[in-house]
Amino acid sequence: MTAPTLGRKLAGLFCLLFALLGLCGCGETDPVCGHYLLLEAEENGLTLEPPEASLTLENGGRGSFTLAGESGAVVWRRSGDTLTILGKEKRLTAREEEGLLTVTDGESMTLIFVREEQADARREELRQRREALARQRELWLGDWYGWWRVENAEGSLEDAWYDLCARFALLEDGSLSLILWDEDQTAEKPMAKLRLALREDGNLTPVDGYFWFTDPGEYWVLGQTDGCIRLAGRHEGEKERFDYLLCLRRWGDRWDGAAQKPYYYETWYLPLLKQGEAMPDEIRKP
Repeated sequence: MTAPTLGRKLAGLFCLLFALLGLCGCGETDPVCGHYLLLEAEENGLTLEPPEASLTLENGGRGSFTLAGESGAVVWRRSGDTLTILGKEKRLTAREEEGLLTVTDGESMTLIFVREEQADARREELRQRREALARQRELWLGDWYGWWRVENAEGSLEDAWYDLCARFALLEDGSLSLILWDEDQTAEKPMAKLRLALREDGNLTPVDGYFWFTDPGEYWVLGQTDGCIRLAGRHEGEKERFDYLLCLRRWGDRWDGAAQKPYYYETWYLPLLKQGEAMPDEIRKP
């Protein structure tokens, strides 16, 4: 998502926050009061490019929000550790911790503001974190090959073991796309097509898409150990239910010493490697 698109969303959040008064009584200055600059923005777990924006909280429950040089009034109140910003159409909640003000709309968007006096240091920390995530993202991109196994199957699918191909690609918003296909599908008609978010720990979680015709669920987490992707999951469909395991290594890696190799490893995979071939879009059974 581009900054102008996000800017319009932010303007929609704040432009109506001017009608309610007297939400916070006068008194001693609240320690959360101050001038904040927008540092980060997320939607559905994906990091967005934030526009230039700021939020000022004043004592007495009033303040202002500035976006692209235009400002509007806001009103706010505190309840314990939580701040509430109310408007005609939106209710925003916020928490302040160590100079960071995290604002959410209760749906899909999270905005992180930083106190102006801490902005330079926080932006440097953010730059370093993003560089680290970029290096972690590189560990996923490209083609992978391995196997997946179906167990405890209920329905038309029987317990079985299949060779498996995977392809990760980088999307414009910084998320990763993943397609999975076994020997019965192709890259054009895969068994899984997902958009994945990279977590701080380097693992991937689904944002949207499908695995075997259904939503993979929030606990579908891909991680790497020693360059190998492993996942154990449970599929709960209307007509089919089964447990499954998958194991993938980067295309071009050898499986020497592996306890379980893909079925067509010797007869299909190794001959392609010897010929210097890239991963095909389908597994052609020898």
